[in-house]
Amino acid sequence: MMLKSPLHPFSCIKYKMLSLKRTLKKYTMLIASILLLSTYILPIAVFPWISFYHEYLVFVILLLIVLVIILESREWYVSYMVGVLLLVVLIPIIQFFTGIIAFWGDGLLVSCYLLGFVIAISCGQNVVLLKQRDAVLMNFATVFFVLSFINVCFALHQFFNTGFFSNFLSSLPNGSQRAYGNLFQPNNFSSVLIISFLSGWYLFEKQFFSRKVYYCWVFLIAIGLVLAQSRTVFVVGILLVFFYSSRCKYIHFKKTYTDLAWVFLSYCVCFLILSYIKQSLSVMEDSGIREVVVYDKARLSIWYESIKAVVDGPVWGYGWNQISVAQILLDSPLDSVTYFRHSHNLFLDLLLYNGPILGLMLSLCIVFLAWQAFIACKTVEGWVILAIVGALFSHAMLELPLHYSYFLFPLAFLVGLMDTKRKGKLTVNKGLCTYPSILNIPIAIAAIVLLVVMFNDYKIIQKEHYNLEVELNGFFERDEINEKTDDIVLLTQYQEHLNFGRAKAVEGMSDEDIEWMKKVSHRFASPYYLSKYAKACHLNNRHEEAERVLGVVKRLFGEDMYHVANREVYGELFTN
Repeated sequence: MMLKSPLHPFSCIKYKMLSLKRTLKKYTMLIASILLLSTYILPIAVFPWISFYHEYLVFVILLLIVLVIILESREWYVSYMVGVLLLVVLIPIIQFFTGIIAFWGDGLLVSCYLLGFVIAISCGQNVVLLKQRDAVLMNFATVFFVLSFINVCFALHQFFNTGFFSNFLSSLPNGSQRAYGNLFQPNNFSSVLIISFLSGWYLFEKQFFSRKVYYCWVFLIAIGLVLAQSRTVFVVGILLVFFYSSRCKYIHFKKTYTDLAWVFLSYCVCFLILSYIKQSLSVMEDSGIREVVVYDKARLSIWYESIKAVVDGPVWGYGWNQISVAQILLDSPLDSVTYFRHSHNLFLDLLLYNGPILGLMLSLCIVFLAWQAFIACKTVEGWVILAIVGALFSHAMLELPLHYSYFLFPLAFLVGLMDTKRKGKLTVNKGLCTYPSILNIPIAIAAIVLLVVMFNDYKIIQKEHYNLEVELNGFFERDEINEKTDDIVLLTQYQEHLNFGRAKAVEGMSDEDIEWMKKVSHRFASPYYLSKYAKACHLNNRHEEAERVLGVVKRLFGEDMYHVANREVYGELFTN
């Protein structure tokens, strides 16, 4: 009889390392899930960038996902799509060095968002290769399912102005008629509820709960959507019915047309009930819920202005996030135009950012990839993923959800998880290259350093912005020695914004100073900033430019603000 040989010491070490790795992955994913949930319910909002902390958390989550994949796989897969998108990441940096983007912080920040978008896609594709897609999607859906209950409670609190969540959520501001949760934007709040609805759909398909429970939960979601009063819900609803019908012959859904009818009926019932409550308790103004079906003429004027800016603008565009510059430089024939910093349409934004040539190429690529994903969708998982992505893109045709990392990065991650089976083969296996995952560790360390510096920058900006508001209201004057804010490293556009707020328009200014005032006033356009720049032009014998800028104030901000700006430039009523 042979005795069993004892375990080799190296085998014990290897076993302990594997156990440690599994434990680390488990808790890292748990932390990432908690942070994802926290992203959409965080009550912190501080000017001048009110969504900073929400979006910052998403960058941290992305780093945690990269860490998990490094622990799980020895090789990192890079697809051709990721390789091409890495070139797009460089566009804002190139625009800065070519003078299209005025401030380094703008170019760097946009490149960081684009790089995060690309990394999120790559993470999703690597999850597919690790055969972990279904487990990851289940975790994602569970987070948003839990989030739906919290958000609906927040919406009810804002509707009835109760005291249950006062410590976690502020009440609606005066004059507002729509719930927005902790995202401070009703349409974004609606998009989160739609993602929660589709996540619940997926859990229902996987028999996570019964049909009766699902019906009750759908009614709860309908309450939140009615209180948010977003017109995007109707657009997404129509597209979802079409998408469901077109894929029924390929996918065996547990959900039927009767279940879809219940969703529509729930929305209508909630609409009528909450309208009655509103009229009985006078919770909101009479025009509140009817805003869902009111046609927004201002949106058409924004699109008209944007198209005209593309046609009349430079070949390579105005630069990423520089649409306010385009609007100020545009000679509009309209009598009244609303000031906007985004065109409220993804494709128009791309055309304005990159010009008609490059912008059209990027738009066509998006349409082509969307069509390919639609054709390849043959599973419930693929359907839910594509439905969520499609819902966010539909919203992006009317609003600007993809300007926030808490929508952009989850969307990119889901794009990486999409069905890629065609003719029995996984196209995700045909990529540009693979390399050892451990090489991502230096990149992750650099990203951590970047995030730490950016966090420190914003803490300075937050403090200085508050001080500037106090100064402008006349409570105290800043020392001349410390008049400028120069200790910001990355977010330099906000540094220039603060310095402009403290700058004075005087005679004898240099051409460089006046040009700097032009760049800042066009980037952060407001009646106060534009009138200060116009005053600097007037005092330094640039009268035509001063008149042009005053005309911009009149066109974008109205007759009253024009008279105030005119007195600021030519009269004695206002002083610096």
